[in-house]
Amino acid sequence: MKKSWMVNRVMHSPLCGLRGSLIGIYASEEDAIAAVKICIEAWRKAYENEGVEVDFDKMAAWFDYDPSDGCHWFITPIETP
Repeated sequence: MKKSWMVNRVMHSPLCGLRGSLIGIYASEEDAIAAVKICIEAWRKAYENEGVEVDFDKMAAWFDYDPSDGCHWFITPIETP
């Protein structure tokens, strides 16, 4: 078995609840971190006209008007064949 890193995103909203998705599985932690940064930038760009905040260190993004409406990303080490 070899070590890999799984990246997941959890979107949270008072109206829609929680929704999770798998972004991908990466061969190195550095690749996983780079993928999260790309996803956060894409999220910020998609909603830039609505006023958003991002925190790359906490792997989180949210709307200015409601911090309970946004996304969190998670990197989890896993073992793969």
